[in-house]
Amino acid sequence: MDIKQRDISGAGDISGILKHGVIDVWRADTALQRDFILSKLSLLDSNEKERYGSFHCEEDRLCFAGGRIFTKILAGRYLGKETEEINVIFEKYMKPFIECGGELKYNISHSGGCILLAFSYGSEVGIDIEKKDDSFDVMPLINVLHPVERTAVLESGNVDTFYTIWTAKEAYVKAIGKGFSISPNSFYINKEGFAVRGCLVSKDHKVVRLDTGSSFFGALCFGINNYVIHI
Repeated sequence: MDIKQRDISGAGDISGILKHGVIDVWRADTALQRDFILSKLSLLDSNEKERYGSFHCEEDRLCFAGGRIFTKILAGRYLGKETEEINVIFEKYMKPFIECGGELKYNISHSGGCILLAFSYGSEVGIDIEKKDDSFDVMPLINVLHPVERTAVLESGNVDTFYTIWTAKEAYVKAIGKGFSISPNSFYINKEGFAVRGCLVSKDHKVVRLDTGSSFFGALCFGINNYVIHI
């Protein structure tokens, strides 16, 4: 699998649907893209505009609107459609997908003013990003982790370990489309990037770390059936 991390400022260079075996991961900084996002609010449908208006914090509004706007722009370019033709709808466990997108698979995450969007042709994807907060107390959440993960967090005494574990788990449950209807303490992601439940190692999906800079933690999960992995 060839994973390409790209900045949203280069989105004008893309056209045509993705090839099999390639995942594009787009990053957008809402502070840098604020004026562009605000200029494209007309791309939101009535429900999206209502939700946009429900956020009290501007950063949250920009993340929501930017996520929808960049999704529609990028999907339209991949599919050769007008941006206004693109609709985002949700499956049972709230995994978003592109209506009439065919084999174009997609996922999104945002935190701390940063948006990540993953697009793939044919392979399900899940993505997660979390902004680092050194003051974050992980102990109230320790019991939601698998015992293997609890041990790792307690032994490290480092909040970075929790973020590394959590983003991997979140990316995985998003990729398989179940969200945390799967109990987060029922599985862990091993060092090879595969989910482990009991004695069973699932090799249908693989989790990899993303280069998101020192202030963020990011992870991507993708289906690997019939793919050779090149990262």
